[in-house]
Amino acid sequence: MTQNITRIYLAILGMIAFRAWVWLTEPVFNISSGDALPNPFFIYGFFALTVTIATKFALHGPLKAMASWVRALIIGLISTLIFAYMRARFGDGETSIPNDLSLLWLSLAIAISWPFMITLALKKNIWDYETLHETAWTIFIRGCIAFAFGWVMVLIVNLANWLFLAVGFELLNDFLYIKKEPYGYNSQNLAWFYGFGFGIAAAVTWEMQKLLSVLRFVLITLLRILLPIILLVLVVFVPLMLINGFGSFEDFTSPTALLISLLLITTSLISAMIEGEPPTGNIAKFMDIMTKAVIVLSAIVAPFMLFGIIIRLQEHGFTPSRIFALSFAILSSIYIFGYVFSIIFKRAIWKEAIAKVNIINALSIAFIALILCSPIGNPFRISANSQASKILEKNVDITRRDLRSFRQWGKSGEALFAQKKKNPLKKMIQIVWHYLLALTMAVIVLMTMPTKLYAIKSTKI
Repeated sequence: MTQNITRIYLAILGMIAFRAWVWLTEPVFNISSGDALPNPFFIYGFFALTVTIATKFALHGPLKAMASWVRALIIGLISTLIFAYMRARFGDGETSIPNDLSLLWLSLAIAISWPFMITLALKKNIWDYETLHETAWTIFIRGCIAFAFGWVMVLIVNLANWLFLAVGFELLNDFLYIKKEPYGYNSQNLAWFYGFGFGIAAAVTWEMQKLLSVLRFVLITLLRILLPIILLVLVVFVPLMLINGFGSFEDFTSPTALLISLLLITTSLISAMIEGEPPTGNIAKFMDIMTKAVIVLSAIVAPFMLFGIIIRLQEHGFTPSRIFALSFAILSSIYIFGYVFSIIFKRAIWKEAIAKVNIINALSIAFIALILCSPIGNPFRISANSQASKILEKNVDITRRDLRSFRQWGKSGEALFAQKKKNPLKKMIQIVWHYLLALTMAVIVLMTMPTKLYAIKSTKI
């Protein structure tokens, strides 16, 4: 496509896509208390359209129009099927979009697939780290600019409307804000203008990809400046952590989240050190030493992070949030220990080794994300079985536990909540034991009866 045709094509695509998206959004999200859920067509159509159009805009430019459409439709179909299973974890009529962190993991897996698809199409392999990293940055920056420019377009249209109203011209206002009965206005037509701005910005930013590369190097340089600061933080933090022990985190509600955040920052800074044009001379040697020091100190933090989440799981059992925290902790540790392996066993080419570690870990993130969205790693089923087991092991009176939070775990959690509703548990503790044992087995049978494609054993009690 020529430059002007590409701009018109993406502008029209953006207008149609965002208008359709807003049309599907209203019945999916604008549900008052007591209203019935919308037709599943709206729910799955909303999700399929979101994934397909996001993938199309991410791939268009590096790939030709038809090639990007084929990949976008495939990703949209597969993702919608996974989303349908995730929604089936909850009872019928409970929710349009599950309030489930697995949805965040699925989105992460989809986003990770974009640079890999582009790199595979352009380079015929997925191990070209420079292309992968540049593609990922380009998609991110193009998306941010297009998102912002779409809102700029909406702001300008609203400003024009207010100016026209000031002089008695109401035609644009009648188009933008359609009166709804019995009150309020429908502003869905603003999506036409937002989509136009988004599509134009996506086209223009791809035409100026060389400038995006410059912006990428600017951001990498800024991240490199932060490396000495994080090194200083680790030099002070790690010795004090070893002296004071894990009890020094008692004032924090989630020390594991604190340590995960620290490791995510360090891995980002370490990755920035192997990107772009490397420093030269003595500065290069100094930066290499600092990078290796950050890796070593981070490797000391990682076991504490894993220890904290494991202790939490042993004491209180699994919950969906703890499963996601454990997943982040494992991935962060894989990154750090992969870096340690690189600087020890691949000393001559340690930067190239770190680049390969990053590729492997990106694929690992996508793999774990898909596992958490599948029947194998269903966090609600695992959590329900774990909590039932913990209740029996500790002889805990269920009436003293906040079982209402279990209702947020879909069908698996609802089964545990039903235990409280059916039995006031004022009898002997032995009855509680036998009743919960039967309930746990019933949940296992219920979750495994619908399909023979998988078989998951519950926790032995």
